[in-house]
Amino acid sequence: MNTLQHARRNAKHARQMCNGLQAPSESGAALILKYLKAVNHAANAVALLTGKPLAERRLLLQFPARAEAAGRPGLTAGLLGLLGAPNVDYFALAGFLPECEKDFQEAASRPEVEGRIHPARLAYYKKALEALLSSHNPRALLWPFIHTWSLAAAVLPLDRQAAWQSACQQLGLVGEAFEERLQGLDHYLEGIEELLEGRATVNGL
Repeated sequence: MNTLQHARRNAKHARQMCNGLQAPSESGAALILKYLKAVNHAANAVALLTGKPLAERRLLLQFPARAEAAGRPGLTAGLLGLLGAPNVDYFALAGFLPECEKDFQEAASRPEVEGRIHPARLAYYKKALEALLSSHNPRALLWPFIHTWSLAAAVLPLDRQAAWQSACQQLGLVGEAFEERLQGLDHYLEGIEELLEGRATVNGL
C-alpha cells in the first residue's frame, strides 16, 4: 500500500470517528479517548505522506516538520488548537502531574487496564513529561500528558476523576468548549481531505 493510500485510510478513520462523536454513546474519559484517537489519525494522515507514523511521545515534536513537508505548515497550529494549546498555562499544567501520576498508579493496579498503563512504564512516562515540560517546546507535552492520563482515568470510578476533569476543563475538552473542539476537528479534517484529494489528482489516482 503506497503512502497516499495509508494517509487516506487514516483520514477515513478520523472522519468516521469525528462523525460518531456528534452523537456519542461514550462519556467522560472514554469520550475523550475517542476524540484523541480521531485527532491522532488526522495527524498521521498528514505525517504518512512523508514518513512513518508519529510516535506517541514525540507526536507534537515531529508533526511540524511533516506538515511543512506536506506543504501545509498551518496544520500544526490547527493540531495544537484541537488539543487546547491556546488555553494552556504550562505552569498550571505542571501542577497536575502528581495527580496524573497517582491516577496512573491506581489504574495500573486494576486488572482491566490495557498494557500501556503498567507500573513498569510509569517512570518512563514521568521522565518524558518532565523533560518536555522543561524543554524549549513545552507544548509538545500536551499529547502524551492528556492521552496517557485519559487512558488511566478511563478505568477509574467517576469519583476518582476530578483532577483529570479539571485538566480537561483547562484544555477545553469538556462542556461547550468540547463542542467547539469537535467543530474544529471537522474543519481540520476538511483541510486534510482537500490536501489528500489534491495529491491524488496530481498522481492520477
